[in-house]
Amino acid sequence: MKYFPPFRFDEQELALWQGGARVRLTHKTATLLSCLLDEAPRWLSKDAILSQVWPGTHVHPDNIKVLVRELRVALADDAHRATFIRSERGKGYRFVAPVSRAGCDSENEADSSPIFVNRVTELATLTDLFGAALAGQPRLVVVRGERGIGKSALCGTFLRTAGAAGPVRFAVGHCTGRRTAAEPFEPFLDALQQLGREHPGLIQDQLTRHAPAWRPQFAEGRDGGAPAERKDTDDIGMINQLSTLLMHLTSRIPLVLVLENLQWADPSTCAALLMLGTRPQPGRFLLIGTGTSVMPAPGAGTVLAAAGIRTIALPPLSETHVTHYLDARFGSGCLSSLAPALRQLTGGNPSLIVDCVDHLIDNGLVRRFGDGWEVVATLEQLDAALLPPLIRALERRLEAVDDQDLAVLETAALLGTDFSVDGVAAAANDDRRSVSRRLKDLASQGYVTPLPAGHNRAADATRYRFRFPRQSEILRQRALVLKQTRAV
Repeated sequence: MKYFPPFRFDEQELALWQGGARVRLTHKTATLLSCLLDEAPRWLSKDAILSQVWPGTHVHPDNIKVLVRELRVALADDAHRATFIRSERGKGYRFVAPVSRAGCDSENEADSSPIFVNRVTELATLTDLFGAALAGQPRLVVVRGERGIGKSALCGTFLRTAGAAGPVRFAVGHCTGRRTAAEPFEPFLDALQQLGREHPGLIQDQLTRHAPAWRPQFAEGRDGGAPAERKDTDDIGMINQLSTLLMHLTSRIPLVLVLENLQWADPSTCAALLMLGTRPQPGRFLLIGTGTSVMPAPGAGTVLAAAGIRTIALPPLSETHVTHYLDARFGSGCLSSLAPALRQLTGGNPSLIVDCVDHLIDNGLVRRFGDGWEVVATLEQLDAALLPPLIRALERRLEAVDDQDLAVLETAALLGTDFSVDGVAAAANDDRRSVSRRLKDLASQGYVTPLPAGHNRAADATRYRFRFPRQSEILRQRALVLKQTRAV
């Protein structure tokens, strides 16, 4: 048995446990976890993974990414602030959490466990919706919030809670079409592939009976080859078959379907969500979508509400919530004095808070003292020490922005921390409606914040403020360098 709090892994049974509840993993995903634990903390190359997880079989390397996604969901891990699994181009993957063969004492386990702060209401909402789904009333909900706000952590916690309550199937699909045209119904196909690996006979039979138009895409579309063409079935026909499939697939065992990154959803996926919401057939499934915005369409929130699809917006943590996090991780009152500075510096973004606290520990500015912890630096030293990890984290956030949105942000940064739509449009020599649309989308993703009406000088001069002042400084420096390069 190997322990990495709050989990333990039975190597003989390939079984992952959290407390008294078994965490559901497919056989391939459990095999991957076993390989990572055997090599921890060393890097495991993609070639090594392919040879150990698929011995004697030629498969496309992208299958590794699918298994890693499933494993991260099971562990409630975030690829951008990895607690368990880290990846690096050219090296592969490695397990970074401490692993032991003996059980950990309660003190160390408390220090290492993921901490769930200020999401009790949202978790209760998901639980209530799942209760309705168990009664044969399918439910759809979208969890939205900026990058690093805790969407994956909320879903991961809910999945473990639902799995401990009784038999249930899980599947996770991903939208990846940020810079390239996405395959139609991409996240649904991704989720069906996962179910197919775990229950091959069941899925193939259900597809044949109730969704024959999905079989070609299911067989070919996600294994590295070109997506199969749909010869005779349009989107409406595909969605009707999907609805029927979900009804029959969940007749005995309920299903929780998670579709991630809906802000990059393809048009067919958007249409499927709306049709499943407005014309649901009986079924025992809960569909949870996540994203920085609800869907890539103007007025998507209003459309979803009209379709009967709930939306859960995750807000940033308040100073009180940051204090609760510090108390839960380090002991009551030990590091509470850090809460105001952390809240102001990170804007209450949980991912940034964890990055900053980990950096302080790694650099010896926060350390163990007797039975607790202490800060061994002045506020000025802490502020200076936190700038490097914060800047790196903010730069990583900017990598997720497409080129046109990035150009809007860089132009806005040259105007100051606060700026207007009209000012950006004029400075960029761009269409005002296009700039306004992009700024609204960037606001939904947590890059900028619309100012209250009192800050706006006129109804047609909507103003925004950068969510993180340091991010505006990074963008301004990049924009100035770009202007100098063009001048030369």
